[in-house]
Amino acid sequence: MLLFLLYCYYMSSLIINANSQLTYFESLRKCLYIAGLGLRGFLMEKVFKEKEEIEDGINNWYILDAQIDLGDENDAFIKACVDRINSASGLEVIDELLEGDDINFDMENLRETLVKAVLPEDNPNQKPQLRVTRNEFGEIAAQVVLDHCTDISFPFATHSLKENPDQPKLGLDGYGLVDLNNEKKLVIVEVKTSEDKNYPPAVAKSLLSDCRNALGGKGIRKLTTTLVAMYRQYQSNDELKQLLTNWIRGLHSEPESVVERICPVLIRGKVTARKEDLEGFMGSNQDYSPNGSDGVSCSMNGYEIEQLCQLAYEKVSKK
Repeated sequence: MLLFLLYCYYMSSLIINANSQLTYFESLRKCLYIAGLGLRGFLMEKVFKEKEEIEDGINNWYILDAQIDLGDENDAFIKACVDRINSASGLEVIDELLEGDDINFDMENLRETLVKAVLPEDNPNQKPQLRVTRNEFGEIAAQVVLDHCTDISFPFATHSLKENPDQPKLGLDGYGLVDLNNEKKLVIVEVKTSEDKNYPPAVAKSLLSDCRNALGGKGIRKLTTTLVAMYRQYQSNDELKQLLTNWIRGLHSEPESVVERICPVLIRGKVTARKEDLEGFMGSNQDYSPNGSDGVSCSMNGYEIEQLCQLAYEKVSKK
């Protein structure tokens, strides 16, 4: 801890020297933020066991095991999923609504009510693969996995675009961005979850179909609808607003100039992830993403996806 504080002091001095307009405390806060990002990256390195990384021309394929321990109340993978559920669903707004000294009633009950209004309600009468919570948890887990092994970021709160939280999210499964030669490009993510013991799982075939259709007629329409909804959502963010403007305009004239990658992700619950999971996507079968693809198969270290999903949403509700 002492070394960490000394490091922060040293870096704060450098930041002040580089920008004389910053006060010491402003520079320290900026330094702590940067150090926090580095610490987060170090901790996430411990979350995944990378079993295999395969370079295939312009494509990269990753076989991972998430090192999950539900005996640990602060398990890093679950915490990362909870944080992303908060951001993807726009739950930060709820905390803003509860700020202030003039509130004289039970804020915990109010928060629980507001969270229930935003998050999808789990329906135990539905098959697990049809539940909105499970599907959205798969999308969240895919973001956590890709954040570990690629340079893709996920700044968009797409789950918050739904008018009815109990309905499936419209459009594609995930929208990220990547910096390429000082230009931000769109990344599309398609996700399937499976407890199938076969290699590859049966859902791999439909996942490949989803990737191939992502920039087809219906796929372009879904993508356009979501990007326009995002544009309305980010009216106060000039940078994202301009970025989305460029994407929407370029999508219908030259999609490959907008979409840098299409990434298939398989979330394998108790079943160990293997290279065979992604063989149908490799080589000549990767005909859906002209600029290359980052594909992942990741197992949940012997835990069922449904169990992890329920735990993550419980933690979001009780935060």
